[in-house]
Amino acid sequence: MPGWAGSSRYWIRYMDPHNDKELVSSEKEKFWHPVDIYV
Repeated sequence: MPGWAGSSRYWIRYMDPHNDKELVSSEKEKFWHPVDIYV
């Protein structure tokens, strides 16, 4: 697997790191997305 393939999912797990059932819950995804401010 290329290095970018594993690191590209990092931001998904960052939103909900302790969820063992799915990558990210819909509640947390709605909180984090869409991005309001780009720095």
